[in-house]
Amino acid sequence: MSKVIHFPKNVSIAFYSLIFLSLMKKKMNVEELAKYTHSSKNHTAMILKNLAKHGYLKSNRGPDGGFRLNIPAEEISLLKIWELIEGKFVIVNCLSHNKACVKKICIFSDKIYHIHKGFYDFLQNNTIGSLANRLPDF
Repeated sequence: MSKVIHFPKNVSIAFYSLIFLSLMKKKMNVEELAKYTHSSKNHTAMILKNLAKHGYLKSNRGPDGGFRLNIPAEEISLLKIWELIEGKFVIVNCLSHNKACVKKICIFSDKIYHIHKGFYDFLQNNTIGSLANRLPDF
């Protein structure tokens, strides 16, 4: 299936892990979060360790270990998580860098820019808490 916006798997794992931790309000281990995010245990562990390294999660090792939010979900910016995982979010205004356009006129008008800008604004104006609040109680 073709997509207009690429949504990286690593970002998806990070967002959903943070949302589940917010909703469950308890420590969860890598296996539980990997199940919720439909990803491998190793891939999930890599993302969770990065989130913990940057202060978004607290982790405990051992049989009673797991991850939990280190800061309130309402303070975790979606854009900051995206950029932590993927690097700077780039707003694209042309698919071909003007190479296929005639006389600098884009065949897509300004649609590509507005799609990316709209998604950037969504990420900038929302938090893990605002996404979690859209879901029914667990």
